[in-house]
Amino acid sequence: NGTQFYLRQVKYPDDMALLHKWMHEPHVIPQWQLNKSEVELKVYFEKQLADDHHRLLIVGVDGQDVGYTEIYEGKRDRLGLYYSGHELD
Repeated sequence: NGTQFYLRQVKYPDDMALLHKWMHEPHVIPQWQLNKSEVELKVYFEKQLADDHHRLLIVGVDGQDVGYTEIYEGKRDRLGLYYSGHELD
């Protein structure tokens, strides 16, 4: 139908105001639990950005940023403690 979707890397610190706004949306809070102060949120994102097995991404539709997601290597994540993952998970 011509709709274009995209993923782009989080631009730190440029995207922090947007991420702070999103993380305080009522429907986002239960999932992410990142409804923190700006300083606490910056600490969280700085830690995530320093971790080389995470990719922090903004989701977009038709040129409009609409959401946030993370892609990570499951085996190297804390989740890796709970399953026998493949090296490329």
